[in-house]
Amino acid sequence: MDNVLSRGWLDFRGFSVTIPHKENAIEYVKSKKGAVDQLAARIGAANTIVIEGSKLTAYNTDCAGALDTITSSLGDQQGRP
Repeated sequence: MDNVLSRGWLDFRGFSVTIPHKENAIEYVKSKKGAVDQLAARIGAANTIVIEGSKLTAYNTDCAGALDTITSSLGDQQGRP
């Protein structure tokens, strides 16, 4: 990821992170003085890294996606964390 970040002309806006790197993604973002979303921190894994200028932010969107699927199948749209 450092190689991509050092080449701003690539204009990357973020990364999708897959297993087995989801836990390491949080540590990487912290090492770059970035921010970790509260939900990602609580879960201990991030599947999305967003680049805004030179700042990185780690998110976990897996949880919301899983809960949306479960609650919509139960007919409850209010179940997001």
